[in-house]
Amino acid sequence: MAEAEDLCDRIAIINHGKVIAMDTPAALRQRISPESVIEITVNLENVPLIESLVKSLDGKLRVESVASLTDQRFSLFTPEPELIMQALSPALGSRSIQGLQVRNQTMEDVYVAIIGDADRNA
Repeated sequence: MAEAEDLCDRIAIINHGKVIAMDTPAALRQRISPESVIEITVNLENVPLIESLVKSLDGKLRVESVASLTDQRFSLFTPEPELIMQALSPALGSRSIQGLQVRNQTMEDVYVAIIGDADRNA
């Protein structure tokens, strides 16, 4: 998907043999959401702290999380990344967060969202 985003002026997304979306990469990203994604990795003992910080922002973001044996990764989808970073500052100051990355939605995010919507509406 990253290569398609870098090399193509227009991208078509095909599901079950039908073109379900076609536009520029930027327009497709805007179509699903203008949100940024904040990805956080924390040790398992710090999960309650992050969960409480995230709950205090209820309604301002969408959260997905994946746990492993040693840590948990949170993906926070928000149109207001500055607000989320401020709320996370206590965890950053106490070094409770192992890894943090802020990024815009990728074409892979777009693909998953569009295919998922098409399958739900089929």
